[in-house]
Amino acid sequence: MANKTTMSKVMRCGQHEYGNHLRKGEEMVAAVKNSAYPDREVIMTEMNERCKECDEGTYNADYGFNSYAGPAYKYILQHLNLGVTGIQVWEAYDSRYHHPHRYLTWSMWGIFGVNDINHPDVYTKRTYYDVLQQL
Repeated sequence: MANKTTMSKVMRCGQHEYGNHLRKGEEMVAAVKNSAYPDREVIMTEMNERCKECDEGTYNADYGFNSYAGPAYKYILQHLNLGVTGIQVWEAYDSRYHHPHRYLTWSMWGIFGVNDINHPDVYTKRTYYDVLQQL
């Protein structure tokens, strides 16, 4: 934010934050508000409840409301209450991706879950889909 040329091209500042944490969102909102560019927006470019081992092609033990979808919903609301203006949930659907520390791996965080990582041909909505519809 100290570079005028850069900030003349930036409209939104983004962060990632997972689980029941607000520190990055709070710090970014405060930094923008107290800067020479208080009109800029803060977005969470990735956020979600933590999904245990979901980066390893393993399904979470429970994608239900109490252990996954509900906490994520709460975190979204908490970030919006901070002044965050946009949120992208990681991730829309289970998918295979290249990660810097692993070759190709399956991410099983999806709002839509895949039936089989070896033969991915059917996706179904998880509880998360219905919960996010409320927002």
